[in-house]
Amino acid sequence: MRRVRFTTSHPRHFNKDIVDALVASPRLCDHIHLPVQSGSSRVLKAMNREYTREMYLEKISWIKAAKRELSITTDVIAGFPNETAAEFEETITLLTNASLTAFLLSSIRLVPIPRRWA
Repeated sequence: MRRVRFTTSHPRHFNKDIVDALVASPRLCDHIHLPVQSGSSRVLKAMNREYTREMYLEKISWIKAAKRELSITTDVIAGFPNETAAEFEETITLLTNASLTAFLLSSIRLVPIPRRWA
């Protein structure tokens, strides 16, 4: 094999060993996809994620400190039920401060359940 791409890691499972492995092996692509979902710790808890904004940013700092330049992409969910404008802004500031390479934005629209399904 000439190249191997590490696709996605759940933030709670992502650790420094993964960064070290990427740095140590030139056959591993220099890219990490680490879904954040939201920049708000309250929203992450409501989503039943097992990490906080601070924990996610710590993982980003490990990647940024690596001896090999690694690109980072993420996924974001906007419009989670009861998400406030301030919490959405926390997501925007996380993306800006972390200088992520790219992100995929998913929007949630709540649609009434048809009566026949209720």
